[in-house]
Amino acid sequence: MIERVGNDVAIINLTTHQMSTLNQLGARIWDLLDGPRSIGECADAIAAGFVDVPIEKVRADTQSFVWALLKRGLLVRE
Repeated sequence: MIERVGNDVAIINLTTHQMSTLNQLGARIWDLLDGPRSIGECADAIAAGFVDVPIEKVRADTQSFVWALLKRGLLVRE
């Protein structure tokens, strides 16, 4: 179950009854993962908003974030 709270997102895993919250950046990545985009494409979209951050860092951070979502069971690979 997903609920928007301002710029943040609250996700409740209905199996474990655990709640996770995503800040504005996490919520943006979450939104970008809604379709056929690869993690790299999501990272590129995020990087466009950060002029002073190297793309490699954005990609690594995005990959880590997605891995954490998968590990918690909040995201499923298709």
